[in-house]
Amino acid sequence: MSLLEQLARKRIEKSKGLLSADQSHSTSKSASLLERLHKNRETKDNNAETKRKDLKTLLAKDKVKRSDFTPNQHSVSLSLKLSALKKSNSDLEKQGKSVTLDSKENELPTKRKSPDDKLNLEESWKAIKEMNHYCFLKNDPCINQTDDFAFTNFIIKDKKNSLSTSIPLSSQNSSFLSLKKHNNELLGIFVPCNLPKTTRKVAIENFNRPSPDDIIQSAQLNAFNEKLENLNIKSVPKAEKKEPINLQTPPTESIDIHSFIATHPLNLTCLFLGDTNAGKSTLLGHLLYDLNEISMSSMRELQKKSSNLDPSSSNSFKVILDNTKTERENGFSMFKKVIQVENDLLPPSSTLTLIDTPGSIKYFNKETLNSILTFDPEVYVLVIDCNYDSWEKSLDGPNNQIYEILKVISYLNKNSACKKHLIILLNKADLISWDKHRLEMIQSELNYVLKENFQWTDAEFQFIPCSGLLGSNLNKTENITKSKYKSEFDSINYVPEWYEGPTFFSQLYLLVEHNMNKIETTLEEPFVGTILQSSVLQPIAEINYVSLKVLINSGYIQSGQTIEIHTQYEDFHYYGIVSRMKNSKQILETNTKNNISVGLNPDILEVLVKIHNTEDFTKKQFHIRKGDIIIHSRKTNTLSPNLPNTLKLLALRLIKLSIQTHALSDPVDLGSELLLYHNLTHNAVKLVKILGTNDISINPNQSLIVEVEIIEPDFALNVIDSKYITNNIVLTSIDHKVIAVGRIACQ
Repeated sequence: MSLLEQLARKRIEKSKGLLSADQSHSTSKSASLLERLHKNRETKDNNAETKRKDLKTLLAKDKVKRSDFTPNQHSVSLSLKLSALKKSNSDLEKQGKSVTLDSKENELPTKRKSPDDKLNLEESWKAIKEMNHYCFLKNDPCINQTDDFAFTNFIIKDKKNSLSTSIPLSSQNSSFLSLKKHNNELLGIFVPCNLPKTTRKVAIENFNRPSPDDIIQSAQLNAFNEKLENLNIKSVPKAEKKEPINLQTPPTESIDIHSFIATHPLNLTCLFLGDTNAGKSTLLGHLLYDLNEISMSSMRELQKKSSNLDPSSSNSFKVILDNTKTERENGFSMFKKVIQVENDLLPPSSTLTLIDTPGSIKYFNKETLNSILTFDPEVYVLVIDCNYDSWEKSLDGPNNQIYEILKVISYLNKNSACKKHLIILLNKADLISWDKHRLEMIQSELNYVLKENFQWTDAEFQFIPCSGLLGSNLNKTENITKSKYKSEFDSINYVPEWYEGPTFFSQLYLLVEHNMNKIETTLEEPFVGTILQSSVLQPIAEINYVSLKVLINSGYIQSGQTIEIHTQYEDFHYYGIVSRMKNSKQILETNTKNNISVGLNPDILEVLVKIHNTEDFTKKQFHIRKGDIIIHSRKTNTLSPNLPNTLKLLALRLIKLSIQTHALSDPVDLGSELLLYHNLTHNAVKLVKILGTNDISINPNQSLIVEVEIIEPDFALNVIDSKYITNNIVLTSIDHKVIAVGRIACQ
């Protein structure tokens, strides 16, 4: 056969093969869609049966393993076991049904559920029910809840009671032991199974020991019990019922204030100033003797006391005022002395207040400056030592003490509504034999300083030579008759013929008469008092009393009225009732008088105050001290309509001052520490600001407004904002050199 024939035959066979394939393909396509779907469904069912059989087989194998293996109490937790039991029960029931159906349809051999598995499942559910029953009956007294096996013992006891009649003893014991073991696995200490036996044993022992928290709590409890045994419990006293503060207490006596003021004696205050050893105390003591304020017998007693002292620095008249042991031993005054004189030698309806101040530089600022600011006297008495060399030593340029005094009193005179009067006593004239030339020389120098430097006029000052020790030119002898017999204390009134001026007392007499024309105290003035001295008395019938020596700066006060005591500390003030008042004198011999019912400016009174018992006075009494302020209770105006409503009490830490500087050796820069004197107080302050200028320092001879801040914490300066209160101040350096004089600018 040729090649062409062979190729043709192959093409024919090939075409026949393609035709048969197309026929078969068309035949398969002709098969119904239902048959193909049915065929696919059978295939899927077979696969599902296979998977179900595999799941069934796996579960069956797992059950066989669990039935052969005793469950460990440390394998899983209680919650996981319970959830597994519930899930296995439901899954086994579903799987059992599916396995039965599949076995019938496919006739595949399956393994039936063993009776041991069924029993194990029932016991698990019984255990759960018993646990619930135990939780319900846990308050049963027969259950020892502190025992670790309380739950197991409860179940065993309950099982014994329920199965004693129906279950044999051998099966009962085995069931109980297995149940106890099962419960121990559920409720015991968890230890991983893979740990060695010794490690597991140590872990269990550690858990049986007290925990660190238990050790700490036990130690705290032991410490508490130990302190509790040593605790001495005392009965707490019942708190006293505090009475409400009555701020509207009426006066104890009904008095016509207008008539009282009209008949009240007018007072003249004289403040004695001077250098140390100028003879102020001796001169003032002799003046009191001449005014019949000291008896002859008292003078002889004082003479005996002074005989044991240094005669160069002490005498019988000096110790009248220097009445403390320290002052008498040192030979100079250390404290101010206030004497009130009221006798027939003065003009009718008049009194005289004499104030002695120390001249020592150590006490000058503390006592003298505060006295000038507090008492605001009408008359300044400057005592000069005229002895040879004494005057030259005291007047040593602008830094001498006399110059410091003149700075202060000159400013106060210039800015006072009522002009002051200055008396210059040229003391110890007997030691220079009344040398006219020397006395005129001293007078000429002081006259120039007063007029040129401090702008005093001739009518405002007077020079009077005298002798304080002998009493010469203090008072005319014929005016005073002490006794028909002469005494060694009587004044030797030797005055040279060339002197034609007044005596000291006659000049005071004229000033007292002139002072009677001043404006009387009005009802509009607010009551303001300054405490000069404070002493706390012993409680009487559980009521606190305090005795105060008070200078009335303004207005008036009546017995029975309620007052406020404001201390220098911001957090402390008191309410009290004025129990009684009486005139105060600080000399050896006083005339005892009845209590007075009204105190008036400028009286100095001893006031007994009943501090209101709602105040913790025993803790705060330390804070009532010299320099504190007393005012009317600001809520008493309903019972006293004449009392002012405009009183303002300011507690200031940052204080604005209007000052006048004088000659300064060096400028005072901002931030400098100074001393501020106001009334009886003096405080360290810091210069904070100079208002109205860009200057950073205070220079000489300037009128400025500055701000200072109190350095001491919790301290405030009490200031009365009233036109009747002057609020004068003095600024000094730390070494007590006067820098400026001025007043507090309240507005």
